[in-house]
Amino acid sequence: MQSGPQAVDEIEVLLDALEGALKKNAYVAGPEYTLADTAWTAVLWELEQGRREDLWEGGRRRKVARCAVVL
Repeated sequence: MQSGPQAVDEIEVLLDALEGALKKNAYVAGPEYTLADTAWTAVLWELEQGRREDLWEGGRRRKVARCAVVL
């Protein structure tokens, strides 16, 4: 498992992809809730537990922020 700046860079890329998917659809993989959404829920929860809300707060990644609020 990666840690440090490289890990943050990698999660930034993944969160950008998630934001893009959520701009196109209500859920990650389309119009219905799927296992992909379940997986992302766990990832966002872990990031919140690690106090990494800065990755989507302040207008960054608004769609991701909306999902994180539901947690």
